[in-house]
Amino acid sequence: MTSDDAPPVPKFTTFAFQHKGLNIEGLYFTLQPGSLDPVMRVRMADMDGVVKLREVPEALRIDPNSGDGQLLQIVERSLRHVAQIRPGDKIPTEILDGTASWTVDERHRERMAISLAETLLAAVGTGAAEGLLVSGEAAMARMKGVAETICERLGLPKDKRGEAVERIERLVNELAFVEALRDHFRPLLDVPGQLRDIARRNIGDTEFADQVATTQRLFKDQQARLRGLWEETFASVADPIAAMKAMDKTVKRIRQRRDALHFESLRWGDIPATWKTIDPASDEAAWQAGQLYRFMLRNFLQVKSWAGGG
Repeated sequence: MTSDDAPPVPKFTTFAFQHKGLNIEGLYFTLQPGSLDPVMRVRMADMDGVVKLREVPEALRIDPNSGDGQLLQIVERSLRHVAQIRPGDKIPTEILDGTASWTVDERHRERMAISLAETLLAAVGTGAAEGLLVSGEAAMARMKGVAETICERLGLPKDKRGEAVERIERLVNELAFVEALRDHFRPLLDVPGQLRDIARRNIGDTEFADQVATTQRLFKDQQARLRGLWEETFASVADPIAAMKAMDKTVKRIRQRRDALHFESLRWGDIPATWKTIDPASDEAAWQAGQLYRFMLRNFLQVKSWAGGG
């Protein structure tokens, strides 16, 4: 890679604002629930002030082209990756170099190693015997063992097996983040059935029944959209040789879906975890159903631009 090809060194790595008005104790940036508008909030004693982010430069007389002006633009982009930003925080790595600023469990990498090994070994005609790929370590070892064959299919010299292994490891790592997000949202798969059970237990409450029906309708569309994001991700590596040949484009597509799903995890908050343990017969279940109804109305009732789309 020549110096002309190298990515530019980021001008900013932290939200080091110079303006005193952006360094007030208790100040932070976040998204407004429902509208998802980026705002600056200031908590001072009993006051909670809110200013739309686009109005901050004018309110504080900040030149949009100044360092603070540029950082405020980065704030807006960064709120797709983190829930809050405070003065002095690091800029998310998604903005700086595209990598995720959060971590995944090893089990997600293991699943993706096994999944990729199954499709990759089949693609190069050296499929593994049944029961051989019992762990991520075994899957990686099997793929490394046929690295020269993979090189040939990638159009690389056989002595470039290290490059082939590097592409495999990179693909496993990128896919692991989407798999982790799929796990995070998995409890939502059971919510429609749970809502039906809760509604049956409150069958005499017609207003509650209407709320559940509305929740179900809105929920169905959002569930399909979330599922589509991870299905698109895994479809992009269904042909692993083609995916590895166009590695940069493949990683870019995976990261776009990863960031869109992660944005949704910020929006949904602890709802998936809460519904994972809901008992439809409990009093809490009806209350949580009401909370979910209000969340769905606030976020999805009207068609609007989706800030997490990619």
